[in-house]
Amino acid sequence: MNTDSVEVIALELLRRHVPAEVPLSLDSDLVADVDLDSVALLEVIAELEDRFGRRLTEEDLQDAVTVRDLVMLFSEGASGRPS
Repeated sequence: MNTDSVEVIALELLRRHVPAEVPLSLDSDLVADVDLDSVALLEVIAELEDRFGRRLTEEDLQDAVTVRDLVMLFSEGASGRPS
């Protein structure tokens, strides 16, 4: 799956957890800008993991600060990086 497809899916999943009035872009910080609490963030990550068949490590999670970071993590896994 290419990065564009991962981006669309990630933004759709995030939008379910973010009020419509909150701007959402690839550069949005998942906590500071989007204001996801830890439970909502874990729900989004779990949905992405199920969708793409890739489990993120604790190190991956620490690196996931923005929406773009999540997209890149799942794009890498979808393009052949070992899960």
